[in-house]
Amino acid sequence: MPEICLDRYPTRRQVGTTLSPFDDVFDWIQGLRSIRVLGELTANHPALKSLPLAARRDRIKAVSAHINAAIEYLDVSRSETGAQAFLNIYYGMLNLSKAIILIGPRAAKLRQQRSHGISYSPYKQPSGVLSDWITLHPSGAVPLYYETITGRSLTQTNVTMVNVYRYIRELEIEYQDLTGDKVHLSGAQLRLTSEGTNRWRLEIELDLPCIQSAMSGYRHPTMGNLRRVSGTNTWRSRIFQAPNQAGATQQARDLFRPFLLYHGAEEAIFENPPNSRGRIPVTKLSYWPVEEFNLLLAFFHLSSVVRYDPELMIEFQDSKEWPLLLILKRHGLYKFLLLFYSEMLQVHYSIASH
Repeated sequence: MPEICLDRYPTRRQVGTTLSPFDDVFDWIQGLRSIRVLGELTANHPALKSLPLAARRDRIKAVSAHINAAIEYLDVSRSETGAQAFLNIYYGMLNLSKAIILIGPRAAKLRQQRSHGISYSPYKQPSGVLSDWITLHPSGAVPLYYETITGRSLTQTNVTMVNVYRYIRELEIEYQDLTGDKVHLSGAQLRLTSEGTNRWRLEIELDLPCIQSAMSGYRHPTMGNLRRVSGTNTWRSRIFQAPNQAGATQQARDLFRPFLLYHGAEEAIFENPPNSRGRIPVTKLSYWPVEEFNLLLAFFHLSSVVRYDPELMIEFQDSKEWPLLLILKRHGLYKFLLLFYSEMLQVHYSIASH
């Protein structure tokens, strides 16, 4: 049963650097400011290639404008050492999110949904980082970003921040040290099984014991059309036909939800074949905890505290949660930028330091 590597996108690009991975991906995104370069790099994007030439040029101009705005916010944030950085990082991420909307199939909706679509009340009783909460709304730029990635819309719901941080892979160690709980991400091993001549099945095996609150009441939204094998932690697809393993690997992508497959920003890029293990969320939430969406929610929350309740932010800075937020500021932003660039080019990028 060959293990396979399934990413969000059909193509994988693995890069090594002797300098800073963050600086590298930031420079890549700065390159997208150019309308000509952006047009060339996104020429085969599925939501753009069918557009008439004039409409496509207009769309690229709009995307470039939001990337320009994002870079200006993020440039400022890189020189800020205090909590104010969270505000500029969020607005940078929000503009990149709008760029993703504009290059996707729901671009026409953005004109009527440019407000945040997410809110924070400064009038509620102050609380800690993980016990504080925000409200998601059905419309607005942030819900539209979620809809662009997942194809599903949001309903109005309050989100407690612990249900954001427990799905951020880059904070795995800090979250466990702080809470005694592990992030709610299960290891996932993907493999193809041969069921006869040109007949294949996809299997995903989960490493569920790593999650203390384990199974009761939890769902596995990544699985899509797969069904659990009774009494096991393995999910299987229906049998499908393909002439060879390469063809079967391509078809397997349609059987689960690859946008819910978490990868580390630095993977074992010199491993051959590439590592078939990712992470997938195990959740009770009413929405799917997509990786970049979680990061956007975390920075929205902190930016709101900076704007509306600086006294509470001082309490955050003087709390045991502060190291978690400092790691988020660097590693969370880096992961969001890497995911953004991958989505723009429809290529799974990973960077490893030498």
